[in-house]
Amino acid sequence: MGNITACLRDSNATIKTVASNCLLSLQSPTYIPRWGPTDSIMETFWKISSNVVFNIARQILEYREREEGLKMLLDLLRQLLEKRNEFLRNHQESASQGSDIRERLAASIALEIALLVLLCSADTEICSSAVICFSHLCTEAQLTEELDDPQHSQLTIVENMAVYIDLANGSGIVTGRKAQQKRIRKLLRMMTRGTPGNLAAWEEAWKRWKILTQAVARPIEEQKEDVLDTGPGRRTGPFYEKLRTMKQLTPSTSRGDIDEEKSSEWQNYTGFLAALGGCCLTPASVPNTPTGAKGRSGSVQMEQTPRRVSAQHDSNHMVDKFVQEMVELLISENVLVREVVKETLGADLSPGLYPNLFRQLEVIVARFFDPDGDVNCREQYTLFVEQAISVLKLVLDRINDPSDNLFTVDFGSLVQSFAKYLNRLGTNHVALRIKVKMCQLCEVLMQKKDCVTLRREIQLRNKLLEIIVEWTSDFSVRSDTTIAFATSSEATQNEKLHRDLDQACLKTIVSLLDKLPLQPSEGAHETNLNQMRSNLFYTYFKFFLKLLNRCRISEAMEAGQLIGNNRTMQNTSLLNRQSPDTVKDLGPLKEYTILALSNLLSANVDSGLRYSLTMAYHDDTKTRTAFMQVLTNILNQGAEFETLAENVMIDRYEKLVDLVVEADLNIALSLCEVCPVSEIDDVARVLLTCFESRNQTMHLLRAVIEKEVANTENESELFRRTTITTRLVSVFAKNNGAEYMRATLQPVMQDMISKPPANQRFELDPSKVEQGEDGQRNLENVQKTTDAFLNAICASAHRVPRSFREVCYYIATAVGKRFPEAKYTAVGNFIFLRFFCPAIASPESENLVKSMAAQSKEIRRGALLITKVIQNLANNVLFGPKETYMIVLNDFLTNNIYRVTTFLRDISVNAPSTEPTEPGPIVRMDDADYVKLHRFLYDNQERMSADLPARKSRHPNEHDNHTARRAYDKLSTLLAQLGAPAEAPKRDFAPPSTYNMGTVNQLYSEFMRRNGQRTIEQISSKNIFFEGGSSRNGRPVYYYIARRVIADNIDFELLIYYILQCLEPAMAKPFELLLDLTQFGQQNEIPNQWLNQLLQLLPYDIHDYLSVIYIYNANSNLKKYSKKMSRPLPNRLGKKMIFACQLAELQEHIVTSEVRLPSATAALETSHSVTFHPVNKLTQLKTFVPVTIKVSSEYIQIQTTKRQEVFYGFNAILNDVLHVSEIEDVTTVPHSRNEDNNEFSIKHDRGKQSISFSSAKRDQIITAIRQSKNDFQMAKPTNITERNIRPNDVPGALLNMALLNIGSEDPGLRLAAYNLLYALSLTFRFDVGNQLLDAKDLCIPANNTSFVIGISDKLASTEPSLTLEFLTEVFVGFNKSSTQLKHLCLEYMAPWLSNLSVFAKNQPDDKHQSLGKTKEIIRLLIDLTVNQPEMYPLVQAKVWQTIGKVDDIINLVLDAFVLFAVEHGVGSHQAETMADTMVTLSSVAVRGKILARLRKVISKTSLKPTRTLTEHPSWAEIAILIRFNLMLSFNNRQPVLHYLPELFHIISILVATGATIIRSSIHGLVVNIVQSLCTSMPLDEKNLKNLHILLSELSENKYKLLFGLTRPNANAFTISNETMSDVGEAMPLASLEVIVNALLDAMTWGAPSIDMANTWRARWMSLVTSTAFQFNPAIQPRAFVVLGCLAQEEVDDDLLYQILVALRGALAIFNEGDCNLIISIMMSLKNIVDNLPSDSRYLQQLFWLAIALVQVGHVVTFPPAVNLLEAVLRSLDANGSFNDETMIDMLLRAREPVAEIAQQLDTACGINFETHFSFAIAGILMKGLKQTTTKNATSQALMAFLEIECKHTNEQNLIESKTLGYLAAMLPIAAKNAAMKELLRMAGIYDVEVDNSELGTTYFRIFDKLDIPDNTTALLLVSLLVTMLNTAENESERLFLYGILAEAAVAVPEVFSLIYESLLPKMNQIVASSQTLPIIDSVKSILYTACSEPAFTQAKTKRSQKTYLEELGFAGLSDCGTFVSVTKAQMNKNAHLASELVQKIIEG
Repeated sequence: MGNITACLRDSNATIKTVASNCLLSLQSPTYIPRWGPTDSIMETFWKISSNVVFNIARQILEYREREEGLKMLLDLLRQLLEKRNEFLRNHQESASQGSDIRERLAASIALEIALLVLLCSADTEICSSAVICFSHLCTEAQLTEELDDPQHSQLTIVENMAVYIDLANGSGIVTGRKAQQKRIRKLLRMMTRGTPGNLAAWEEAWKRWKILTQAVARPIEEQKEDVLDTGPGRRTGPFYEKLRTMKQLTPSTSRGDIDEEKSSEWQNYTGFLAALGGCCLTPASVPNTPTGAKGRSGSVQMEQTPRRVSAQHDSNHMVDKFVQEMVELLISENVLVREVVKETLGADLSPGLYPNLFRQLEVIVARFFDPDGDVNCREQYTLFVEQAISVLKLVLDRINDPSDNLFTVDFGSLVQSFAKYLNRLGTNHVALRIKVKMCQLCEVLMQKKDCVTLRREIQLRNKLLEIIVEWTSDFSVRSDTTIAFATSSEATQNEKLHRDLDQACLKTIVSLLDKLPLQPSEGAHETNLNQMRSNLFYTYFKFFLKLLNRCRISEAMEAGQLIGNNRTMQNTSLLNRQSPDTVKDLGPLKEYTILALSNLLSANVDSGLRYSLTMAYHDDTKTRTAFMQVLTNILNQGAEFETLAENVMIDRYEKLVDLVVEADLNIALSLCEVCPVSEIDDVARVLLTCFESRNQTMHLLRAVIEKEVANTENESELFRRTTITTRLVSVFAKNNGAEYMRATLQPVMQDMISKPPANQRFELDPSKVEQGEDGQRNLENVQKTTDAFLNAICASAHRVPRSFREVCYYIATAVGKRFPEAKYTAVGNFIFLRFFCPAIASPESENLVKSMAAQSKEIRRGALLITKVIQNLANNVLFGPKETYMIVLNDFLTNNIYRVTTFLRDISVNAPSTEPTEPGPIVRMDDADYVKLHRFLYDNQERMSADLPARKSRHPNEHDNHTARRAYDKLSTLLAQLGAPAEAPKRDFAPPSTYNMGTVNQLYSEFMRRNGQRTIEQISSKNIFFEGGSSRNGRPVYYYIARRVIADNIDFELLIYYILQCLEPAMAKPFELLLDLTQFGQQNEIPNQWLNQLLQLLPYDIHDYLSVIYIYNANSNLKKYSKKMSRPLPNRLGKKMIFACQLAELQEHIVTSEVRLPSATAALETSHSVTFHPVNKLTQLKTFVPVTIKVSSEYIQIQTTKRQEVFYGFNAILNDVLHVSEIEDVTTVPHSRNEDNNEFSIKHDRGKQSISFSSAKRDQIITAIRQSKNDFQMAKPTNITERNIRPNDVPGALLNMALLNIGSEDPGLRLAAYNLLYALSLTFRFDVGNQLLDAKDLCIPANNTSFVIGISDKLASTEPSLTLEFLTEVFVGFNKSSTQLKHLCLEYMAPWLSNLSVFAKNQPDDKHQSLGKTKEIIRLLIDLTVNQPEMYPLVQAKVWQTIGKVDDIINLVLDAFVLFAVEHGVGSHQAETMADTMVTLSSVAVRGKILARLRKVISKTSLKPTRTLTEHPSWAEIAILIRFNLMLSFNNRQPVLHYLPELFHIISILVATGATIIRSSIHGLVVNIVQSLCTSMPLDEKNLKNLHILLSELSENKYKLLFGLTRPNANAFTISNETMSDVGEAMPLASLEVIVNALLDAMTWGAPSIDMANTWRARWMSLVTSTAFQFNPAIQPRAFVVLGCLAQEEVDDDLLYQILVALRGALAIFNEGDCNLIISIMMSLKNIVDNLPSDSRYLQQLFWLAIALVQVGHVVTFPPAVNLLEAVLRSLDANGSFNDETMIDMLLRAREPVAEIAQQLDTACGINFETHFSFAIAGILMKGLKQTTTKNATSQALMAFLEIECKHTNEQNLIESKTLGYLAAMLPIAAKNAAMKELLRMAGIYDVEVDNSELGTTYFRIFDKLDIPDNTTALLLVSLLVTMLNTAENESERLFLYGILAEAAVAVPEVFSLIYESLLPKMNQIVASSQTLPIIDSVKSILYTACSEPAFTQAKTKRSQKTYLEELGFAGLSDCGTFVSVTKAQMNKNAHLASELVQKIIEG
């Protein structure tokens, strides 16, 4: 039949037809059995039919498409295959017999080749026929049952049978060419197995395609000029050659000139090659024939295969070449070719070829950038980028499910390169069109990002976002000429593209921002990541706001609304100039903008919420609406508000640990896979710590053990290599087995060390055995010691920790599956090699011995040999030739192998689950562990991104792959949020081993030790000092950023510590230092003391290692600072300094990539600026310094053109840098001041400093600076403020925004706010009682107050935890709302106020500072009350009435009211408002609290007492509380009954104190109280009348004077500077007594009953008692006065005791300048004495106390002392104390207990009570008769003595001697006052006729009525009279005194003679000058008596009067007439004695 088949080639059609028919007949199923012997018919069939088919297939391949014979051959082939299958069906039972011959294999290959190639035909019939043939081949495979064993099938199509079956199933469908080809390519892409047939078919098609391509795509003429590169470095290659020839392509190659059929055929071949190319990457699998086949080869001979893959071309190379050529054709001049290639690469390319495609694209795109990364834009490059973008988009559009091969390519690098290229392309219409496509690509990429690999996805998306945002119209403010489009054709064309681009950009930005944490660009070296993120968010936020504003304006214009502010009007005018379509197209942008903002905020809550919240209160309702939608969206997206927490970094670190430890271990295993060898140890430690912290250690170890076993090829290497697994298990063993190890090995090790020296020799190597050593003995020592170790280890199996058993079990199980014979060997490698042997070899490292010093050389050698023996035992290996001297131990090994194996087997059995788990140590991650984990993951992130997708090839489970992808996405997000890792904190200071600072500088060591435990975060976070990069000399460079040091806010000691800590590694090797002095100012200076300390701490030798000091941007402030330095700059440091002010200067020493200057510093040079020169800077000395001024968008640089001296001897260019925000103004200097008309000045630093300049370009400079400043201000968006917010604040804040905006007049805003409220209820699970539903078109009326209040009320009851945050936010919204909404705020706020009681208590664990927040809310309510006067009534009703009902917060409210009022001062509007508000809060409880607080404050003044209350710091609060009480006192019916005693007590303490406003407030308070008493309840008519009278009296001036009110018409509401500042005189205590008595009357009259009055009085008594006995000069005296007034009933001795104690203390500290306390106590005692019981033990002694107080002799204390004396005397008399004995006897008896002290006082005063009582009384009282303030009290006291004494005498008309003193003292006064007659009658003298009217001219003789028993009495009397004469003030007194003395001279001349000499000068003066005859007569009488009486002449020989008086104890009688005689020292002494006397009384 072969010859017949050959006839098919004949050119004669008849012959072909006959041959064809003949073959069909011969192939008939009925004829085939005749081909050969019956027993071998099947073998014959397969051989003959296969040859026929083979030949036909070859002929088909030789035909060309247009030959008709091809269809005939194809039809013949179809029929032959049908007949073959029919025959096989008839003989199916033996169909496979002989089917494995090589002829069939060759035929199968040839058929597959031919039919596949035919699928590329342009003729649809041919394609359909080929498909039918494939269908028959599939049937053949089914009939021969070869599908069950594809590997041994001779039909190559079986490898891809599923594809061919699908292809065949559609053979009957009639479609067009394109649809047919599309289906074919789709199926061909599904082929994954390469076979000789499909590989050869691909090669054949490729060859044909290349020929067709030349015809279709190649131009007629080649470009002569190289359009890509024309220089010497021109690039070569097919792609570039094609590009060089593309410029001059002619139109002859257009689509119209190409044959349509050929073009279709080329398209088919292109699609075929692209779809089937994936198979070519897999080597062809040629099936082998069964070994039993006779004479058949397992392969097909080369010559039998018609189309084999050419030997010279590898299939991979061919495919790569094809892809390269396809990529080149993307920029073909033929549009059809470009489009076909683009569609084919994007839609038809086999997924297996994606890596090739991306590789080719990356290679080409890389050429678009120069070595520095700058873009080189060319037309061809732009075309290629456009085409490539389209291809990638098509690829992405095709993806529905994740594809294996898409994970092996990185879309990111290509997309980023395209974006960078387009970013430099400009804004022409081509660029705009391509940018739109790029946006679409990015959008699809984000949608399909789960199906592709994006390495460094977060960085990529951030970069794309940065670039694409810049493409929009709104990113930067364009000039009017840009916005107002001109009429040029180009502008008109671009307008539509700009609109399309804006929408495309926004859509892309939305997808890019989805869950994208913002991340600064990689070029930024700042460490303050949070601030940088915040700045980045702010930038985008401003952009979106600008866009929203444009949309808002568009809506307003469309609605015909008028826009108000200037900026908006500008925008409106710009929009008006645009076309209607432009304005109209702004509408759709709003939705995208809102979505973008939502995504931006949702993923960056921590950075952005602070800006976003305030937008909910924006002035424009449309903007509010937009942000309501944004907030709703982020809630629906599940934004994580926890990132707002202060401990967010710890939370993120914890999430990082959780991610590493998660169940599938994707991240952990990937990190293990990719970590560098140098970091294996550290990674192992930190991973173990992570898993231990989660109690998941075994999970990790099991996984890495299984991975290690799987990756080990040779069992001998199991756990012997240094891998992450071996390090993990080693670290685990060391961490968890230390105790077990010591328990097992330490006894043996100690025994080994303690052996005798002879037993410590172990050397076996003959070359090392010392002379005299016994080798055999050494061998025995080794064996015995090893045996001891083995015994200890093998016997410890029961003590092996459970965790060790688990690890051993995992090892044995994993190894047993792969290397069954080695499982115990692997366990031995772990337990011995990694655990026991290192400890035996180095016992000191595991604390088995104390130190290495305890080990001898022999011991260490023995330990080493023992570990070798044990390790060989574990490995089950004998010693061999490598160590021949160890062979002698092989027998030992053999004997012990079983024992060791048994031990390993025992510990490899997993502990039963019922066994209790050992409690492991609690491991916690510390900061250092977090930082290490962060650093390892961050550094290996990119490698992990490549490893995780590749894991699917190793782990084919698709679900696992998705899990890994999600894990990596989470990791990327977390790492992006964390930013670059910081250096791990050092735990302890450890000097470098090469440089022992401790020995060199003790100060350094001590300083580092002292600060070693301090946290450096507050310094390190500022990034002041850091290491960054290296110099060109390879030395590390340290950076110091001076402007980051704020002297007022930094801990310099900690800064020095941090600097030294950073420098530690460099202190022993050369390093360099760079000082960035940009913007260095006075606030950045390091004080001299700290600078000196730093220099002192640095080791001296560090100067040798500090190689270079770079000073960057030195400025004028540095020059000033250098002059302040206490030390001059050392010359050796100066020589190392290099000054620079440009990056170029710095780059001479540090390459650009290694410079780590802050981005702001680098931007000074890189940012666009305008330079002005020449400019002269004017110094203070009026000299000129030439400078250059550079003005950029943010900074002004003033740079000197010549070097200036910085340090002494060192010059540099100075560069002063000013931020535009620092510039106050730029002004010209008036010409009149200076002849230079070009002068101007720059004011900066808030106007504190000014710099003057002169330049001809003055106006331009000023304009530029002002423009820069204005631009900077304009760049700040309006209505954006930054707010700090925490996670707990979010629900409450958003709730208020929703409730407030529901009340808006804008229906859209109401609906948006409602939706936000609904989202809130879902997100935070608010219980709102099913009142909310999601409804997009809900119609909410404007009058919805009841709904809002209802929701608020419901939430207030169900969600009380939101109260503080909600109320805080209410105030924010309130302050930015209209009046209408403010009313709404107050309405819905009210239900929440009662919840404040929950937070008003101070809790110990108040982490959220609830109490502080509650106080702040109350303060805000106060501010609202004060600042909203128009809403005052509503505030009182809604706020304060509600709060007044909550008792638990009243105290906080009162505190806040008082504090607020005190801050603003009494009388201020704020304080008065608070007082008025108190009325709203008024209740019995509130008033009680106010009074209690006032009492408490008054009491508190005793802690640090002052002379007066107004001087005390608490006075302001007291004054405020007085005002509060005043306001509460009106109509105070019920409270006055409850708190009357407290009110009166406070009034008595504060009355007449302070300024007039306070005095009048007290007066008004009293009036209001009396008024309330009159109206509170029915009273007795008399009492009511008395109260009315009192009320009237209180308003009289005399009473007002008592209250200290001297200003007429001033009252409590007269507030002026005078009434608030005047301070009156101190209130007399007597006035207080009057007021208190009036208050007592009011209390008595106003009480409803006597019992109530008594109760009130008792309460007041208790209050005043508690006050009186606390030392406080300001109020204690008042308290004692009140105490005396209240003591109206019987007083017990206990109270009197306390009073006496107080008096004792007051006397002990007697001060004649301040005696109020003593006076008040005396006043109190005076009132109390009347109520003392007769049996009081103090009553009698009080007399002598009063005497002592009188004896003090101070004129101020004298009256109350005398009053007290009189009161005590009369009380004694009233009690009948003088009935049984005389007054004198009784009093002297009472004096006995205190006689000692009393006598000292008598002596000090010169009197004697023991002998002459009355004269002693007269001696101490007489001085009071001459002082106006004391005269009345003294007279009354003397009268009392005389009266009482005379009452108990029986003598008539005779004055007894015991009363002479009282009477004598009173007689001159009586004469003066014309009361002599009454006095004498009181004394019992009735027979002397005295005419009081004549006392001034007549002396009535009474001397004879005086009972003078002896001369002593006479001397005392005469001396007393003379003393009185010396102080006599008028003639009446002198007349009486001279008259009685004349009588005495006659009656007692002996006594009178003693005083005569002293009296003589006065008498001579009387005689000479007096006009009063009776006085002269008396004097003459005395003189006459003196001349006539012998006693006078004898007196000269007698003793003097003074002597006699001293003997009598009355030395003071001669000068007791005035207070002048009492000195200050005497007063102090007497007061001290009086204090002692009180003490005696108390003790008595």
